[in-house]
Amino acid sequence: MYSRLFITITNLIFQPKKMWRDVVHTKNTIDQTLTNYNLPTIGFLTVVAFTWHCISNETLSFPDAIKKAIFIFSACFFGLFISFFLLLKFFDLTKRVLRKETVFKIVALPANVIYILSIIQVIHPHSWLWWFALYILFIVWNGISIFMLDTKYRLWHTLIISISIVLPPILLINLFNLLIII
Repeated sequence: MYSRLFITITNLIFQPKKMWRDVVHTKNTIDQTLTNYNLPTIGFLTVVAFTWHCISNETLSFPDAIKKAIFIFSACFFGLFISFFLLLKFFDLTKRVLRKETVFKIVALPANVIYILSIIQVIHPHSWLWWFALYILFIVWNGISIFMLDTKYRLWHTLIISISIVLPPILLINLFNLLIII
């Protein structure tokens, strides 16, 4: 499972057009997409957050490490579904007919970039690598060209989809980090 996930994320980053074409032809349910692409990455992020919190703190506070890991898992998992529901509403408003599985793929695959950046952020908190989240624009741009035949509003769809993918997990992670401080 992890080798396939690694290949998919590598293709997502370096060959997004090819990866989107491959994904279009797979008939995955939402559960299969979640199981194959997102949960392993979110799980790895959670383990890294727990381990790094235990290693980096001199007090070795196990409860705080568990709390941090749960907050990060929750932020990524619920952020994914908030993004999914936001895009379902967006496509309903624009009268664009896409299957729920397709909308979930549009959200789930680029979200892995956020999870990878979150892993780096956990290890190096003051990292400037969050700017790579803008690369999601390019990934979504390539995906829209395959999922949607109408290119008239391609730029606006790309911006709205990318913002809805990037903002919920990041906002939830920051909100939960504030709760840890309190």
